[in-house]
Amino acid sequence: MGHDLTPTVIPRNLQNSPPTSVNKSEHFLRRDINSQPLKNNYPNSLYFVDHLVNQLVQTLKKRPDWDKIWLVIVGDHGEEFNENCLKYWGHASNFSSWQTHVPLIIKPAGHFKLGQFERYSTHQDIVPTLLTRAVGCDAQDADKYANGLLLDQLPEKRLTVIGCYVSSAYWVNGAVQDKLLGSLHYDWRDMKNKRPDISSSDILQLIGQETRFFTR
Repeated sequence: MGHDLTPTVIPRNLQNSPPTSVNKSEHFLRRDINSQPLKNNYPNSLYFVDHLVNQLVQTLKKRPDWDKIWLVIVGDHGEEFNENCLKYWGHASNFSSWQTHVPLIIKPAGHFKLGQFERYSTHQDIVPTLLTRAVGCDAQDADKYANGLLLDQLPEKRLTVIGCYVSSAYWVNGAVQDKLLGSLHYDWRDMKNKRPDISSSDILQLIGQETRFFTR
C-alpha cells in the first residue's frame, strides 16, 4: 500500500552500506540476531534502482512530449527485517506495514500539479486514476471496472483486501484480520498490538469487493 505521491531521492551515501550479510539464511529462524547486515542489502538495492529511475527520467525529459507523459513508479511489496520482533523476514508472511507499505510516485501530465496525499491508497487506485485523469473516462464510471478509487479523492476511512501467495486479509484503516487465520488480527503498523475484530458490516462490504467481478 502506498500513499506518497512526492518523488523521493535516495541519498548517494547509500551506494554502499557495509557490512552486508553473506549467509542470509541464518536470519530467518531467529529473532535475536542483528538484522543490520542483512538490511544493508536493501538500501544498496534502492540506490541502484534510484540510478535506473534517474536514467529513465532523464531520457524521457529529452522527448518533446515530456509534459504529456504520465510516469508511475510503484513497488509490489515491502521487505521485513524482523522489525516486529516476531521472527518475520522478507515478504508474503504477514500483512504488516513492513511487508505491504510501498512507494507510489506519479509524475502527472498536463495541468495536474505534484502533491502529497496522506490518506491510505492501494495498487487498485492506479488504474481508475489513470483512466479518469489521463485518458478522460468519466469518474462516475470508475466503480464499473475497478475496486480502486481516484488518488485525489481518497476517503478518510479505507477498506480493502490485501493478499499474498498463500493467504489474504481484510484491512480497515490499519486494522488487519487474516482470513486464513481468523483469530489473527493486529495493528498494521505494529503486529504486537492486537486490534479488535473488524465489524461484520465492513466485512460484508469487503466480501462485495472480492466477488463483484466474478462471473459464473
